Formats: sequence, C-alpha cells, structure tokens
Amino acid sequence: YDTGENKDSLNSFGDIQCQPIVVKGIMYGTSPAMKLFALNASTGTQLWKFDPFAKKSTKQRSHALRGVAYWQDGDDKRILYGVGPKLLAINANNGELIESFGKHGEIDLHEGLGDKESIGHDIGELSVKLTTPGIIFKDLIIIGITVSEAGDAAPGYIRAFNVKTGKLAWVFHTIPLPGEYGYETWP
Repeated sequence: YDTGENKDSLNSFGDIQCQPIVVKGIMYGTSPAMKLFALNASTGTQLWKFDPFAKKSTKQRSHALRGVAYWQDGDDKRILYGVGPKLLAINANNGELIESFGKHGEIDLHEGLGDKESIGHDIGELSVKLTTPGIIFKDLIIIGITVSEAGDAAPGYIRAFNVKTGKLAWVFHTIPLPGEYGYETWP
C-alpha cells in the first residue's frame, strides 16, 4: 500500500511509525501526514482515508503516530487516534468523524491536566501530543501523552475518556498532588 505521500510532498513529515491493526479483515493505520486509512487487509485496496486537516484552518504539524485504537459496540465501530493535542473518534465503517464524540468528533487533550495554579503554566500553552494509541477497556480509552523535555511539558498524567461521549472519566496523577495518597510535605 502506497499512502501517496512521497518524500517530496512530505516536507517535514517523517516515515510511517504506525503499527497497524487488523479487525475482521480490515487494516487500519496512519500515514506520515497523520491521515487515517482503512484497507482490505487481503488485497491492500484502500476502503477510505481520513484527513484530519482537510476541513480545518489549523496549521498542520507532524509527530509520530505509533498506532490506533479500535472499539465496537454492535454496529458502532470506532477508531480513536491522536493528532497533535486532539483525540479523534472516526467511524470505522466510512472514515467520517463521529460528531457525538466530544466536540464534533474530537476532544482537546489539555482537558484534565489541571490549571495554571496547580501546574504553574497556562494549560493551553503546554505541549500535548498523543503518539501511542492508548488502550480500550470496556467503554473507556486510557491514554498517556508525550511529555516534552522543554519548559512547556505537560504533567504526565494517565487519563481515561469515555469512548462514546469523549467525556473525561478519571485522571491518575503520576506524581501525587497535595491531599492524595503518596504526597509528602517537607517540614
């Protein structure tokens, strides 16, 4: 399968780092330009391709995408994957955003990271990227995020979002906050 994104058209994009998944004969993966695709796994024939930047005025940026997550409940089949600071829910049958998930098919991954008072930075200015697919447990997708090595690093919290609605279900603070088990204060 050729994504059609040769080196000349990629500019600063990289290579495919995605470990694709195969579900009932359909392969789902991502391209270097962060497009999600579905293929007939036997023939390599493209069934659909989703471009997260097609309808947006957002500047396209590239980061590693190492996989996607799949969830199903009856006929409701979803692919979840991260593009920059967003988690997107895509209909696995036709490659369209699931409008009922979050805000028009996406959620902002700054959600649940705290506020300026608790982390010392304006949340919206933190570098937040989802490079790994996360894991599905029942109706939750459980994710971490890439933590920058610069001053714009977001806290490395582990969060769970509802796969159907996009609502934040819970946050695990990898470094306990005041009042949480494991937090100690200096005398």
